[in-house]
Amino acid sequence: LGAPGSGKDTQVEGLKSHFNLEFISSGDIARELAKNNFRIKNLIDKGEFLSDKDILGGLEERIKKIPSDHGFILDGFPRTLKQVAEIEKFLFRIGKKVDKVIYLNVSEGVLLDRLSKRFFCPKCGHTSISERECPKCKIKLERRSDDKPKIVLDRIQLYLERTIPVVGYYKSKGDLLE
Repeated sequence: LGAPGSGKDTQVEGLKSHFNLEFISSGDIARELAKNNFRIKNLIDKGEFLSDKDILGGLEERIKKIPSDHGFILDGFPRTLKQVAEIEKFLFRIGKKVDKVIYLNVSEGVLLDRLSKRFFCPKCGHTSISERECPKCKIKLERRSDDKPKIVLDRIQLYLERTIPVVGYYKSKGDLLE
């Protein structure tokens, strides 16, 4: 868990390879859904959360495809206490559970600075605050539509309102690594 710009994608890369885990990004799922759905694209462009139904459906499909002997990392999910309840019910039904939750606690000033400089590759999704060309695809990096200053501030506020209670929940269970 972490606010937009906290470095979730960067940290996941190391964890994924070190522990041989599958990676499931709610942001990637949302962007994939947005390709064929104007309503979802509009929500993303405004920095708003997708409905639980939209995102949970995508996550469940991805989790079902993971071999039973593999673990996985959820990036950017759950974001609300309602989503915690839904994902825990789903995981219970398939014989899995949340083992640990990693929380990246980054100050608002650092988040704003990072997001104001962030670029991504529209082809492979590579993200950078220092590069302007994708090292893999060799194409120009672009700004994300939800990294505009006003939208960034709204996303951080939404995160504080909805996701900080999730941090508290996992902390109270002893499952939080900060």
